[in-house]
Amino acid sequence: MNNHGSHAKVGDLVEILNSIGDATGMTGIVYKEEVVDTPLLERLIEYVYITGCYPHRVRKNFVIILSRA
Repeated sequence: MNNHGSHAKVGDLVEILNSIGDATGMTGIVYKEEVVDTPLLERLIEYVYITGCYPHRVRKNFVIILSRA
């Protein structure tokens, strides 16, 4: 199983990582996915919304999958 956040789907249990990749201890269930087009950067940014965490919207590259749905 690849546990990188880019593979996270709704229902997965994930943990938020800080900007250098260390675990923060904040976990939750993904309840929504969002892809945002950023014309200025000419790329898409993927987000997941996580229950029980603040902020609720987190970039996919800042989470790690702990358990699949």
